[in-house]
Amino acid sequence: MLVYLLLPFTPLIVQYMYRKSGALNSQYPTYIFFALLPMFLLIGFRADYIGADTWVYLRDFERTIINDLSTVMETSRMEHGYIRFVKYVGYITQKPELFQLIYTFVYFIGYYSFAKLLDKNTGFIFVYFVITLGIFYFLLTGVRQNIAISICLFSIQFLLKRKYIIVALLIALAFTFHKSSLLFVFAVLIYDRKFTKFNIVLYTIGLILASSYLILLQNWANENFDYDYGIEETGSGGTFLIIVSLMTALSYVFYRNSGKNISFVRFLFNVNVLTLFLWILRLQTRVAERPSYYFLGISCALYAYMYGYWKSKNPLIPVAVGSIAYLLFVYRLFTNFRSIIPYQTFL
Repeated sequence: MLVYLLLPFTPLIVQYMYRKSGALNSQYPTYIFFALLPMFLLIGFRADYIGADTWVYLRDFERTIINDLSTVMETSRMEHGYIRFVKYVGYITQKPELFQLIYTFVYFIGYYSFAKLLDKNTGFIFVYFVITLGIFYFLLTGVRQNIAISICLFSIQFLLKRKYIIVALLIALAFTFHKSSLLFVFAVLIYDRKFTKFNIVLYTIGLILASSYLILLQNWANENFDYDYGIEETGSGGTFLIIVSLMTALSYVFYRNSGKNISFVRFLFNVNVLTLFLWILRLQTRVAERPSYYFLGISCALYAYMYGYWKSKNPLIPVAVGSIAYLLFVYRLFTNFRSIIPYQTFL
């Protein structure tokens, strides 16, 4: 259990070492590598009982590699890109534990490539929020969707350079792992939109329409993407929505005063609106929770910038925000995710 409680502090320790050593800006990618490493080591070396779907994916790997590719594609509900990925890994190793390490490495590449885009005062806090706001827990399960999310995060470096063809190809690749990655198209469409009153109205109309026709949208997704998701009842999610709303409000002050003329910050803020809206829909159904993870990592980057802004204005605010995030992490550990205690490796 202690390994979980200490995990959020690892990027802060690396940040302290980075500042104490007087390292150059060019050395930031090396330090952010080590800031991310502990989290992904825990994910990669975890035992098969840690994570709701971990055991399922490991057993599926064992079945897939011993069967003909065409047969697996005809009988499996999983996307063909993921099935091919499993078969190719099977040519390298037949050990499910090594398969777990390989797909975790794919996760790492996605998050590391995105973290490198952030400045030295922001990247380490970004990792802290990735751990504490729930992404770490989600990375323990949902292999196909997490691969798709990682590919989408990897595409952002090309989006910033306006290499839209590469971005489109990467989203198409992510689609072959999990069809829900089409949602990331919305992030691309609002990449450099200014947060004007007109756009606020558009976002609000979009939210109202999505909320009003949620069942129809869900049925359309099931029919066209071969999913079997229903509108799940939900009695929770309100606490996290309050936290996201609070962080969004604090981020808006940062955005208005320091970030509205920076296209990357506009991108982060606009995508965070998608996170907020999906968590509003989460009050209607748990189905909206998983799609939010396509955008929550980007929101964590915005919150890291917001954290740095308020640190120079009122140090009590970032302390409060960081503490709330950590308390949420601990609360979830002892409630929703108590099944992952104690931590064990497959070694």
